[in-house]
Amino acid sequence: MNTKDYKIKTIFKACNNRPSVELNANVWNIGIDIGYSGVKVMAPNTLVCFPSFAREAQGSTSFNLSVAPEDNTSIRYRDENGQEWLVGAAAQDSISASDTTAGSLSAYGRHRYYSPMFKVLFRTGIAAGLTQNQYGDPEGKLINIQTGLPPRYLNDETDLRDVIMTEHHFEVKFGDGPWKKYDIDLKSDNNIMPALAQPIGTLVSIATNKNFQPSQSAAAYFTQKMLLMDGGFGTMDYVPIKKGQVTLAECETDETLGMKRVLSDTATEIFKQYGFEVSVPAMQQYLETGVVPAKTGRVYKKMPFDELLEKNSRRICELAINKAMDVYPLQEYHGLIITGGTCAAWSNFIRENEFFREGDVIEIISGNQGDPDLPYIFSNVRGYYIFGMTNYRG
Repeated sequence: MNTKDYKIKTIFKACNNRPSVELNANVWNIGIDIGYSGVKVMAPNTLVCFPSFAREAQGSTSFNLSVAPEDNTSIRYRDENGQEWLVGAAAQDSISASDTTAGSLSAYGRHRYYSPMFKVLFRTGIAAGLTQNQYGDPEGKLINIQTGLPPRYLNDETDLRDVIMTEHHFEVKFGDGPWKKYDIDLKSDNNIMPALAQPIGTLVSIATNKNFQPSQSAAAYFTQKMLLMDGGFGTMDYVPIKKGQVTLAECETDETLGMKRVLSDTATEIFKQYGFEVSVPAMQQYLETGVVPAKTGRVYKKMPFDELLEKNSRRICELAINKAMDVYPLQEYHGLIITGGTCAAWSNFIRENEFFREGDVIEIISGNQGDPDLPYIFSNVRGYYIFGMTNYRG
């Protein structure tokens, strides 16, 4: 297996995300999904993902901080007081291997909306969604933002809107580009659409084809019983969807079955075998190469950990499938929708499971089915974008 498949991606892609007939030509629609692992953004001319992590810069940051050799997109942020932050993979790569405290509560806690890090991540995401390129320019257009929340946290929408609906003054520098200043006023209700439940974002996405038209299976997805498995960084969410509706009382969330558990268990075994201590936040930089430094006497050797990662990943995936089978009568469901970064990494494991292998009990539906060229991680945000684009009534 390739350990890079478990690393949070950095993607900046210029592309045309407009339907053939625009509904509101004077509106610049932005879908944004600030997940516990990555910030995902979809706008009329771009698709973006970067790790949900930021750190205040210490000393000079004038040198180039490349976060991905293939696209050279380091990200830096500067607030209204002049404080600079490293954002995304550049921030993750600055963590020492044994640092277990780096942003743990700010990055992964439920009530993270009022943390400085969340503000940095949101503002950087909006800046990414306001990029000018060959596929369009947001200049002079009204900004419309659509986001979402996990079903169990929908009551937190007031907190989220409180943080978003204000004036934002900041600067961002993407890669080798210049610093750009942003002065954005989002105080109007017309700028922010009500937060969707994340599963509805994915449902909208799989029911909409690459041309932003309803797919042939759209009617079935909104009339039959579907079970969604959304594997995030800290949790695995199980969401029954019946006739396009989510019943919160029937949703299950397991905080022991996400990617955080996989990486934590793998880090424990790395320490046992190689004597190298690495924290979960610092694991990202080692997933890039798939090796860790192991010390024998006074000599360090690079040792692979891909087999340890695969073993733990398969084991946690099996636990996640067993829980779905224990809690829900899967034989009564038309389809199992798998989405989120963790389920993306587990896609083959899930399809190889003996319960699903024959394919005649329940259909497995990829979260990126609406546009198979997009990675799973964009399932929610693509749905947000489509929903915001088609429901804006400013």
